[in-house]
Amino acid sequence: MATFGKTTIGVNVETNLGNTKRLCRFFLPENGEVTSVRIYGRGLIERPAIGVLYSDLNGSPDQLLGMTNERWVYDNLGWWGFTFSTPLKLSSGYYWIGIHTTDRFEIRWDSGEQNQMAWNGDNYIDGPTNPFGSASFLAYAMSVYAVYTPTAPPPATHTLTIQSTPISVLVTVDDVVVGSTPIPVVLTEGSHTIKVPTEVEK
Repeated sequence: MATFGKTTIGVNVETNLGNTKRLCRFFLPENGEVTSVRIYGRGLIERPAIGVLYSDLNGSPDQLLGMTNERWVYDNLGWWGFTFSTPLKLSSGYYWIGIHTTDRFEIRWDSGEQNQMAWNGDNYIDGPTNPFGSASFLAYAMSVYAVYTPTAPPPATHTLTIQSTPISVLVTVDDVVVGSTPIPVVLTEGSHTIKVPTEVEK
């Protein structure tokens, strides 16, 4: 397992209001399957909450990529974990991770990059909006992170156009007929066997 986000506990305290989404922008350094979101804080009133993850568009939260299972949060300061029912398959890049609360939830934060934190009002009972919607921003790095399993990137591919004279000659790639010339063939990186008959009956 690996993480991306802020895994240390911030020294500053702020209260996230009810019916509010609050997220921070962090960089996922590799492809991965995100299984959960963890946030440090406490529920000032015992109410349910969910973790959310949004895509990034020019430095702002955009499309809802996933919401976790719901759980109740209590007046117990610590790391609260929220689990996705199905892991989110993400490519390396920037994402917004955070929490959607029904009532007041106390968070921890340190100074962050400009506009690193985004929040907006959002009625919890309707679920998180998609897209995120109009946001307010702060230069805060909230104590929140995502847990993920690294996955291998898809293999690189190359397109090869196979031609012959005369045309309409069957071509096999790795002993599989792919069509007749001229034909473009998409190949993954590595060794392949391409066969074109040297003689064609007329």
